[in-house]
Amino acid sequence: MNSAFKGQGVKGVSKKINGYLSENIYYKKHIWNERDLSLPFTIHPPKIKCTFGFDSGEDVHAWIDKNIYQGNPRMNELYERKIASENNHFIFFLKLNDNIIGYRKIGIKNVYIKNFYKAFELKDGIAFTYSFYVDPQYRRYGLGKYLHLKSMEILKNNGIKKITSHIRSDNIPALKIVRDLNYSQTGTSWQFKFFKFNFYSKFPSEIFVI
Repeated sequence: MNSAFKGQGVKGVSKKINGYLSENIYYKKHIWNERDLSLPFTIHPPKIKCTFGFDSGEDVHAWIDKNIYQGNPRMNELYERKIASENNHFIFFLKLNDNIIGYRKIGIKNVYIKNFYKAFELKDGIAFTYSFYVDPQYRRYGLGKYLHLKSMEILKNNGIKKITSHIRSDNIPALKIVRDLNYSQTGTSWQFKFFKFNFYSKFPSEIFVI
């Protein structure tokens, strides 16, 4: 028996095989959304008192990798970090007792979209959210909305006209947040992955330089 499965039993082997297949063979539908930053919005404080900040430095990337991704190479995409560093991307975060409990990564100019294994050039005045996270134990306290709104404020003050994102159709909580914040749906796209082969439909031409 392969050493990777040794001592796991039939159920353990079956679970590992199913996990491997689900990571390498799948079909996903993505919903594209955008928010016009010229439209008004009001920032409401969350139910938990925390500190908001933003950075583009490697220290934040390293902290997220160590404490949230926990060294998982599938999450800590080095090419994503390289493009983020070269294009001065924003990482907005919330801190509680010096620990990051939520973050939002937003790209400008060029962005690597991990789901599609490809880098894209953004049109001028457009920012793209490519990663968003709130610690599970601090969810349902309004942190996600607060993080979105505060980052929208900073982006608007830095000359960004629109902020965009793509969200998987089964990610209901994330879709609810963007709907509550008056994002509009601009389109859909699909992705099919079969091991090393990755197929996807066209992306919105109003966001990217195609």
